[in-house]
Amino acid sequence: MPSQGNINTINFLELINGTIKIIVSSLKRHVFCLEYLEKSNSNLIPCVKEISFTYIPSSAEIITLNAFNKSEVKNDFVIGITIIKNSKDVNAMETYLNIYSEYEENGDFNIENLAQNCLNVQLNFIPHFHGHTELIEWKNDEIINREMVFLLTGSDSQFHIFREDMNSHSYQEINPEEYFPEFYKCTDIVTWIEIYYLNSKKERLTVFGTDTGYVRLCRICTKTNAILLNHSTNFISYVSHIKIYCENKIIPRPDFLLKAKYQKDQVNEVKEKLLLNVIIANTSVPSVFFRDCLTYGMDNYKTLRRCDPVSVTSCIEVADIDFDGHDEIVLGNSRQELLLYKFDKKEEEWRILETKNVVSPIFRIKYIDITSDGVRELVVFTMKGLYIFQHDADYIQKKLEEKLYSL
Repeated sequence: MPSQGNINTINFLELINGTIKIIVSSLKRHVFCLEYLEKSNSNLIPCVKEISFTYIPSSAEIITLNAFNKSEVKNDFVIGITIIKNSKDVNAMETYLNIYSEYEENGDFNIENLAQNCLNVQLNFIPHFHGHTELIEWKNDEIINREMVFLLTGSDSQFHIFREDMNSHSYQEINPEEYFPEFYKCTDIVTWIEIYYLNSKKERLTVFGTDTGYVRLCRICTKTNAILLNHSTNFISYVSHIKIYCENKIIPRPDFLLKAKYQKDQVNEVKEKLLLNVIIANTSVPSVFFRDCLTYGMDNYKTLRRCDPVSVTSCIEVADIDFDGHDEIVLGNSRQELLLYKFDKKEEEWRILETKNVVSPIFRIKYIDITSDGVRELVVFTMKGLYIFQHDADYIQKKLEEKLYSL
């Protein structure tokens, strides 16, 4: 990377055909797109291309980058980039949200074409968090509107939601509390927001943290906008990352296994209760794991012990790294370490199973199938660049054989 980015300057675009592109930006206006391409001999090669996004002046710096697909059946991506125009006069600094979109009639995704089609929204704050979420509107028992919106927070300690106005072909800011009542008054700068929809979109779990360590967890009824659960706590220090994940993943049994020997199991199969867990990382005290937040709120928790008391935890990922059917937790920190935690059922606590070092502080971790071979890789975004860790092929073969023999 020609200059460093931050935790908010990387995004993962999953195309309709299942392939994934990584877009990452640096402070000094450089935006790169990474993907794996298949050669004629079926070998995969990494391809990195710098993308020239319009309306980013030479004097500007990129603060955040975020993207989403507006459609579930075609490639209709929107990329949002926030920039700041530097000035010697602090009061004269200008910040903008640049929104890029371009629909290809043939269904292909061409990021270079998209980068040339820009809408500007001037901001009156310096962004600290930049994400997106679904905005859902109900009428009686029916969803009448589902759309993706940009969600930003910043130096003004406010929540900002930008929604597309189809009539004027622009993006307009809307009142966040009209659709997200959990975003009621907050006096601190919000540094991370995580949202998880459940119960067929009838409810959502929202968790956000601030620069002072304040954390709020709310369960919302999306049909009535009622707050069903409201918990809060304070970690005293900057909240760097939050992760919501489902512990009991329900994976449908393949059709070819629905034979006579399994029919009895299907009849007696009991629907499991949804278990949503939350992990919160902050800059001074150990990260905390909250289990079954829909039932216990923030009352049932475990601390993730760390090796070094002076390291700053910057990011979280949850993944079944060893293919045993149970998720592990991966943390990245300022001491250039990846920490792999596994739950010890006997001791009933999370223990560090393995550590791995890179050559610069870690900003973001993502466990995705970037090579499109059916096996996920661990993507690690650091101050100096991007790492992609792959599983050992022999280990994958061994695990696959074990699972096939157990059927």
